[in-house]
Parts: sequence; C-alpha cells; structure tokens
Amino acid sequence: MVCNETWEENGLTCQTTWAWVSGTPITKKNAIDRCNRAARHRWGIEENFLIEKRRGYNYEHPFSYDWNALKGWHALMRLAHLINILTLHTVALWETVQTLGMRGTLRFLWQTFTGNWLDLSRLKRLRDKPAQLRLVI
Repeated sequence: MVCNETWEENGLTCQTTWAWVSGTPITKKNAIDRCNRAARHRWGIEENFLIEKRRGYNYEHPFSYDWNALKGWHALMRLAHLINILTLHTVALWETVQTLGMRGTLRFLWQTFTGNWLDLSRLKRLRDKPAQLRLVI
C-alpha cells in the first residue's frame, strides 16, 4: 500500500510518500488501522532504537555476555533516553532543575519512578464500592 500525503505548512506545500508491505491482505476496511495507526507507531519505536544506536548512546555494543545484565542494560538505556528527552523538551522539568539543581532533580525523578504513590487500602475500598457513571455537561 502506498500513501501520498500533501499538506500546507508555513505557506508552503509539503509532500511525503509512505509505503507499507504486509503479509496479510490490506483492504479498504483495515487500511487505516494497519497502516496509519499500527505502522506509523512502529516507525516511532524503531526511530527511538535508531537514536539509541547511532546518536551518542552507543547502544550497539553488548557490554556483557550475561543475559540478565543485558536485560538490565536495556532497561537502563530506555530510562536514560526517557530522562534525556524529558530534560530536553519539558519546560516544567527545566524549571525543576533550576529550582532543585541536577542532583535534586535526579532524586525527585528517582522517588517518582520508585515511590509508592498509590494508597492500596483506598484503592481496595474504591474497588469494593459499586461503580458510578457521572455525565458532566
């Protein structure tokens, strides 16, 4: 399947072409779901791996022959990439860095990622109550 896109951006007409290959037939009914929703999402995932491999993270090197160490390295790499993206693109995080400093921000992020923020007793009480649906206009 091939998709030719055209759009206006800053007064200029831009064009791009997307192409998808599939082992199962693409029909009019499944084209949007399979190509736009699934394939483009997959492209974003692969773009992140490309960034980690080629743009300064040196992700191609295995750094270990132990499977558990490799899994740990992968998890840490993904977390480092996430923190880097947040740091580069989030104004609120930049304000946090300015307020708390780098170490304080890293401590804050660590507490956020590892903290027990959910009150389990409250969640159990909510689970046991009948569900309510409220319509707000």
